[in-house]
Amino acid sequence: MGNTRRFYFFLFTLLVALGCSTDNGDNTSEEGMEEVLPPALKNTQVNVFVGEPVDWLLELTEAGKPMSGPNYDFVYDSEDRLIESVIINISNGWDFSETRRFGYENGQLNSFAFSSFLSSDGIAIIPGDILVNENVIEHQFFEGTHIVRYTFLDESFTYLTKLEYLDLDISSEPYNYFEFEYDDEFLLVECREYKTNNIVGGVPLWSIYEIEYDDKINPYHYAFRNFHPFVFGFLKFRQDRDALNLFEPYLRRNMRYNVTRITRTNQFSGSVFSWEYEFTYNDENLPLTKIRSLDDGTIFDAETYEYYETP
Repeated sequence: MGNTRRFYFFLFTLLVALGCSTDNGDNTSEEGMEEVLPPALKNTQVNVFVGEPVDWLLELTEAGKPMSGPNYDFVYDSEDRLIESVIINISNGWDFSETRRFGYENGQLNSFAFSSFLSSDGIAIIPGDILVNENVIEHQFFEGTHIVRYTFLDESFTYLTKLEYLDLDISSEPYNYFEFEYDDEFLLVECREYKTNNIVGGVPLWSIYEIEYDDKINPYHYAFRNFHPFVFGFLKFRQDRDALNLFEPYLRRNMRYNVTRITRTNQFSGSVFSWEYEFTYNDENLPLTKIRSLDDGTIFDAETYEYYETP
């Protein structure tokens, strides 16, 4: 039973989307001056080339709210809070979908139910609770015995400082966790992953990830500015197979610039692996295309961007 629960716990954490949307302030800069925003992201399409080709199209309103389409279905309440999201994938005769339903109390997201459907396996449902304590957010599963804990710099939930995975049936200490380091522009530049190692014992440093950026506008940084950064920082809209697949959407959307390279160094073997991101831009320094490749030159996927016209 323990192995089965651990499997579904990992499945959930890889696929879970966090869907509470709230106003996140006005459109002013830190100096109090009105900020001039770039053209809003209208849609983005991802073409995956590794394995069976997959195309994912996401369309957004000009205010940045994701819209239902061929691969997605979003349901909002009267306050524009996400109450249900569905991701649909049909390929090679296999039907796969992920459904998340969210509950709120006193304006705060406090519960959800996650279910996945694969035509060969049927439906797996994982209910869970969400607890918020100042700058810490916890997802609790299996009657609170499995926990994903997010610790942020402050209660704006913008800058993640630690991500922990706990199985209280085994230990009160995390068996896997990540620590995040930012530069003076609050760009995430390094992540240290610690993971249980039964050979050496304990939870030693496993891998170090180093992240590099361009100096151009990240369209996702502005696309979801009207919604809570914790929610839409982690919301997964498409198949995500990146090195940082547990938190890569957050990295990709919350940073103001675009990621151009991620390098992972294994602390035991010394092996180094990297992911490269090549962009083309328009005259307003917004990306038009992004090609992601592995360090051997293999093109993994390509993403295209379209924007609303400025008034």
